Amino acid sequence: MYSTLIQNCKLQLKITGPFFLLNCIGSTDFGNVSHVVPGIHAYFYIGSDALNHTEQFTEAAGSKEAQQYALRTAKALAMTALDVIFRPGLLERVREDFRQAKQDEQEHYSAKEEAVPLG
Repeated sequence: MYSTLIQNCKLQLKITGPFFLLNCIGSTDFGNVSHVVPGIHAYFYIGSDALNHTEQFTEAAGSKEAQQYALRTAKALAMTALDVIFRPGLLERVREDFRQAKQDEQEHYSAKEEAVPLG
């Protein structure tokens, strides 16, 4: 959705170390925030194949291995924030991506409303 911000974060992820950034779909309170401001909700590998919201995941998330992945992810997100602040033009590109994504979303839902026959 916000290609400039995500591309920059992926660059930081490569710099901070190898791990997996997963593309997942879910519902979060962060989703509500992302309708107002651009953001990244990073799903990342914690060294386990356990499913989220399970006892096994909770146990795995408390491991030293998971901490390593979490710290790398936090560092990449923090470095992305610094890039947005200090790299000339990046904030404007992020804002334009966000504006375009909101416009595309609005057009998508407007088209759906027009297609629904009123009975």
